[in-house]
Amino acid sequence: MNKNAYEIRLDILTLAHSDMQNGFFEKLNLLKEADNRDYESYRIEFEKGNDRHRGSTFKSEVTAEKIDALLPSSGQIIARAEELYRFIEGKIEGK
Repeated sequence: MNKNAYEIRLDILTLAHSDMQNGFFEKLNLLKEADNRDYESYRIEFEKGNDRHRGSTFKSEVTAEKIDALLPSSGQIIARAEELYRFIEGKIEGK
């Protein structure tokens, strides 16, 4: 069964959303990994009795604001869908 234009556009939008979400999770994981490395360094220095860490607590770099900044916006998802749709139509930039 052939898909109509609306179904094709919905599939492309779904693909773009999935693509952007995957990018978000990759960036979030990198941020978390860096935060874990920073925490491990802090913990080691703290256990050594490093005066720089005396009386301080570790402050995570993973904040709600940073996570929100990584989330793709609707506009970014739509722009990605338009890019994919241009490819399907054969309207590749640079040609």
